[in-house]
Amino acid sequence: MSIEALRGAVDAIRAGGRVTEDDVRRLRRDLLPDGVTSRLQADCLLELEAAGLPHGAAWTMFFVETLADFLLFCERPNGAISASSAEWLLGRAYSEGRSPTRGMRALCIELVRVASEADPRIVALGLGHAAWARPRHSAAHTLGWLDRSGVGV
Repeated sequence: MSIEALRGAVDAIRAGGRVTEDDVRRLRRDLLPDGVTSRLQADCLLELEAAGLPHGAAWTMFFVETLADFLLFCERPNGAISASSAEWLLGRAYSEGRSPTRGMRALCIELVRVASEADPRIVALGLGHAAWARPRHSAAHTLGWLDRSGVGV
């Protein structure tokens, strides 16, 4: 599969104004049958996610599965999210001053769930904190393990 074909498909989906189940099926079956194998391909999917088009659950599942597999098993070290991979992903999440999408947060949660090791900024983004800034509350507060006074619930 050529990167030009993938870019063309992404441009056509964006022009259509929404990501349909047929679009996801075509991406999965025809354009990325072996999943994402390069950052160029990953960038195409990240651009489509960042476009904020209406979509169903099929897109979110495809986006999360495909990029998690790429980041965990095609990038080195295998099974972990390195600082350089985190830097690259966060650069895409916050590019052009935008906020990360729900799909991007879902991807970060999946990465944290599966990875043997993950950059703390990926954890922060998955929990909804600004990954470039210091979180206002600890993860324990966010998860509801502590009340406002810091006492365990």
